[in-house]
Amino acid sequence: MATGTGSGTNGAPGVRGEQAHLLVIRKPERIDYSARPAGGGGDDEPLRADREEHARHLRSEYGAAWKAAREEAVREGRAAPDRVVVELQIAPGQELALKSLESPKQGLRLLAVREVAGRPYATIAVRPGKKDAFRGKLDAYSDPAKDNDGGTPSNNKLIAPIVSITPASLASRWTDTIDLPDDDPAPRRWELWVVVEGEPASVAANRFRGIAERAGVELSPTHLTFLDRVVFHAVALRSALTASAEMLDRLAEIRLAKPPPEVIQALPLADRRRIAGEIGGRAVAPAPDAPYVCLLDTGVNRAHPLIESLLAQSDMHTVNAAWGVQDNEHHGTGMAGLALYGDLAEVGASTGPIHLTHRLESSKVFRRDAPESGQPHGAIMTQGISRPEIVDPFRRRVHCLAVTTPEGRDRGMPSAWSAEVDQRCWESDPVDVRRLMFVSVGNSRPVSAAEYPDGNLTDAIHDPGQAWNAVTVGACTSKVHLTEPEHRGWQPLAPDGGLGPSSTTSLNWGPLWPLKPEIVMEGGNLAASPAGALETPDSLRLLTTHFQSIIEPFQAFGDTSAAAALASRMAAQLTARYPGLWPEAVRALMVHSARWTPAMEDQFPAKDSKARVRRIRACGYGVPDLSRAAVSAADALTLVVQESLVPFDGDKTQDMHLHALPWPTEALQALGETQVTLRVTLSYFVAPNPARRGYTGKHPYPSHHLGFDVINPTETVAAFRKRVNGRENSDNRGAREARGWMLGAETRRAGSIHCDWWNGTAADLARRSHLAVYPTKGWWRSHRAPSGAPRNARYALIVSIETPPGVTDLYTPVAAMTELVRSLAVEAVVTVE
Repeated sequence: MATGTGSGTNGAPGVRGEQAHLLVIRKPERIDYSARPAGGGGDDEPLRADREEHARHLRSEYGAAWKAAREEAVREGRAAPDRVVVELQIAPGQELALKSLESPKQGLRLLAVREVAGRPYATIAVRPGKKDAFRGKLDAYSDPAKDNDGGTPSNNKLIAPIVSITPASLASRWTDTIDLPDDDPAPRRWELWVVVEGEPASVAANRFRGIAERAGVELSPTHLTFLDRVVFHAVALRSALTASAEMLDRLAEIRLAKPPPEVIQALPLADRRRIAGEIGGRAVAPAPDAPYVCLLDTGVNRAHPLIESLLAQSDMHTVNAAWGVQDNEHHGTGMAGLALYGDLAEVGASTGPIHLTHRLESSKVFRRDAPESGQPHGAIMTQGISRPEIVDPFRRRVHCLAVTTPEGRDRGMPSAWSAEVDQRCWESDPVDVRRLMFVSVGNSRPVSAAEYPDGNLTDAIHDPGQAWNAVTVGACTSKVHLTEPEHRGWQPLAPDGGLGPSSTTSLNWGPLWPLKPEIVMEGGNLAASPAGALETPDSLRLLTTHFQSIIEPFQAFGDTSAAAALASRMAAQLTARYPGLWPEAVRALMVHSARWTPAMEDQFPAKDSKARVRRIRACGYGVPDLSRAAVSAADALTLVVQESLVPFDGDKTQDMHLHALPWPTEALQALGETQVTLRVTLSYFVAPNPARRGYTGKHPYPSHHLGFDVINPTETVAAFRKRVNGRENSDNRGAREARGWMLGAETRRAGSIHCDWWNGTAADLARRSHLAVYPTKGWWRSHRAPSGAPRNARYALIVSIETPPGVTDLYTPVAAMTELVRSLAVEAVVTVE
């Protein structure tokens, strides 16, 4: 294995820029606080421009797009562009009249519809001779003389929801469920969806081959043909796809090609061993001070060539010397490969260096054939945590626990085991250092295709997945390519991007308990026969290290254990990149970066707050994205706050923090009606009180609860303080949090991590620079510390602003406020591929 520093994420989505997040160093204002009274309505009415100005703005952008297309055609030696492709950004929550954009007679073709951070986009192509067809729609919309009988503007359903019109880019055609990768030193395999228009598909395919050849893009020898598309695979750098406007204008959609795991597993053993050797040869060792993933599992067989140098013999532990440290269950070794490399099917199909960010510790806490020890599960787990810490108490660690009970009867209520998980996360030495732990939700086991997904919704998360402080990880899947000949005619059970068939949920928990799981990650899929029988073919599983490497280098692996291993890997990568981040902040960044896939939105429609909670209790906040969690960009600014407050003084609330955030006010004001997204995540750990005494009144489970609120666009800071803080205005019962939040204050407050997001205009967001963090209930309020001193509570706060790509730079003006922020970057900057 090569040596070196840095890290990487082979197969991970690419970063959108290379800017480190900004740590807010300005201290918040501490304010004496008491709970606010319940209140009434809101005052967040959106500001809209009049239609004449709106149409004038869109006409200007439309004309600029045509001008840019003509100039590009001239640069490439073409007399005129074959077509002009533009992207329409649509206001969130508004439905565009898509039928009006698919009009061959008027020269309009709808190429793709996608959604980015809750904002919908439509990409359309306009033929050169039909330029005025769309412009005519804009003119009619702005002319009062052409209003409909009801007084609404002509083409209102088409034009009113459009926020902007810009020349279409590569990103405009990106319809995959992961972020568009940045350019890479090595080519990637792409899936190119080519428009068929006015000619046979075979002619369109040959024409595109010629264009691609001139652009230096290698296409697959065959292609797929659909109604009005032909689909190629291509091996190319991302930059090659944008080098020719002629080629790009022929593309309706672009995705990453998906190599199935069976590509490796179906090869002869000699080839599989060769691939394992190549992976090891491309691996770049982590830095000497790299963090560790501590596997609390069934042990690891470290002799595997992909594991041995990353797991020292001295870092292999067991809670029972008679068990040994080896993996007898064939589970821990599979977890090890995923925690280090991710899905080895993707790694084996890639090229170039594999930058590793972390090492492993193994602590054996389970052996199936061992006699019952009589110890509580939590006690055994705690012994497993302690043994590596005795060897080195100061290592930065991420703990991974994928061993759960096969029951979910607690229905969200704390158990002794889950409370011990919370206790271990909360208390550790040295003082004021917390533990970051990932726990799998436990596996659902459907026996027929008819049980999915309804069976998942009634199969509750397994103990100790209800722990408040741990990140509970469910499973999703993009494994939908079934390749085994013996399963011809079978279908993948879950759709691409859908809830994993093995994932349990918290839908049968009461509202008092946390929204779990927080995130979902790849866990593989099942295959369903025409009669509904289920099997687990290797092509629908992940690929990882085999427990008997002398016989076989790889094994298929999956379910929620795999998802937990992948989540732990991502946390270690973030910890390596930002050594100064608290565990609370790493947890927050992962949840903050998560997004729902289109399949999850289809499976769990979310038309109201209750339905949104249903989606979260099945799919968490979605699939976390490493690039989004690791870096900011010009159009995606992320601020990080790490602070602490005193929630209670005796039986009274004490501190509220008022954060005056460094805000790109001028840049936002310049964007005006452009739709933007504000996302806030508040993360903290609680001390548990698991005795079942109603969990209300004097005996709630958490030591303290925190909440957040953001100033409304029409509020002054003084009015905001009065709305939030009952001590400043005990009679205030009229004001509430502004509308536009996905969940709202009442819904998001469950558990000890609170994530919510608001969509609105940039002009409104420019006036939302103040945020309050305040305490609510908790058993600390009625139980003083033994010393009598007030107890302190740490928290991490993540605040991000996302704008449409390329419209402005939010990052630079905020980064320049050096008296308020500093970069989270470290000397050995970790690259994210």
